Amino acid sequence: MITRSLSINLCTLCCKKKRGFEQVKEERPKGTDVLVASKDALLALLLPIIIIGGIRLGAFSPTEAGAIAVVYALIIGFFIYREMTFKDLWLALKESIQIIATVMIIIAAGTAFGWILTLEQVPQALTSTITGLINHPILFLLIIFVFLLIVGMFIEGNVMLIILTPIFIPMLETYGIDPVHFGIFFILCLSIGTITPPIGTIMFTTAAITKVKIEVFIKEVIPFCPTHSSNTRYHFYPSNFTMVARITFLNLKKE
Repeated sequence: MITRSLSINLCTLCCKKKRGFEQVKEERPKGTDVLVASKDALLALLLPIIIIGGIRLGAFSPTEAGAIAVVYALIIGFFIYREMTFKDLWLALKESIQIIATVMIIIAAGTAFGWILTLEQVPQALTSTITGLINHPILFLLIIFVFLLIVGMFIEGNVMLIILTPIFIPMLETYGIDPVHFGIFFILCLSIGTITPPIGTIMFTTAAITKVKIEVFIKEVIPFCPTHSSNTRYHFYPSNFTMVARITFLNLKKE
């Protein structure tokens, strides 16, 4: 993940240099100014701590954390900072409904397409074909990688998780691939599909929030697709650093 983050940052830096974006140079703030600003923003800064801490401690699930974050933001916005009005709340609800509706339409279409694939037993036919033609685990992961990139353009990620996970899991034992390693690889492949047309949930969500046209988003995201794809290649090898770190952690935990 460190290599992945560094490569994405490097790609962003190259785009910045190519477009001629310059960093705004401002006077360095004094220590007292930082303390005053931190004091005013303390309650807002506690929000991510509450969310991550609550999830890590098992107090609530990630879905429930979203609801808690909304309630917390409303309380400090209305009663503490007193900068939020009911008009702002209405505009936020309206925008949220529009974004959710866009994503849910995509998920509904993807679910219907997934149902057709299941009805026609396409996944089962794919399983028998793959196991009959491929013997090497790295080649198997390469084929799955290309397959998920293509299918991810047309089917929503959650739908693919539901349909393909029960199909791929039995294959892992045949090729000697650790399920945790394959899970990381699977999610990375799906994440690329979420930013590629025509059905990319993150693509539509980002475009709706930023008020950017889809064609503009596609043009800007093109340099990052090869970066994501090249990073995923490290997970073609079952004995990569990810699994070494996992085994080391489990051994330390047993001790």
